[in-house]
Amino acid sequence: MRRFSRSLLALTLSPVAATSALPAAQAAPVLQVAAADLAPYGRAARAALQQAGLWDSIKPKLVLGENIAQTAQFISTGNAQVGLVGSAHIRNAASNSVWKVPAALYPRIEQGAIVTAKGRANPLAAKYLDFLRS
Repeated sequence: MRRFSRSLLALTLSPVAATSALPAAQAAPVLQVAAADLAPYGRAARAALQQAGLWDSIKPKLVLGENIAQTAQFISTGNAQVGLVGSAHIRNAASNSVWKVPAALYPRIEQGAIVTAKGRANPLAAKYLDFLRS
């Protein structure tokens, strides 16, 4: 597998939240994250909260999404006011506060791509991987 991208974790807060940092997650009634046992972003969220010393106090407030897309959907629709999602999944950034979680707080989230056996014969497959790495 060729790695072509590293993703960043971000905390997004609805306009009613007072500050845009991890401690704001403590004040929220719930915190939307992807499930750590199912999604890399969930593992990153758990690691960031643990590194910040907030995991034990926030754990009872967690609302788990099956994946990062579902988690981002709950936040973008207003069904959750605070959540940890991939920075690429943040919509309506103008109406929400966004804080990029320092990368030192969580393990790298690397995106990968492969060419299948069937695709190896297709010259466009290699060009597509080159494009992803550019």
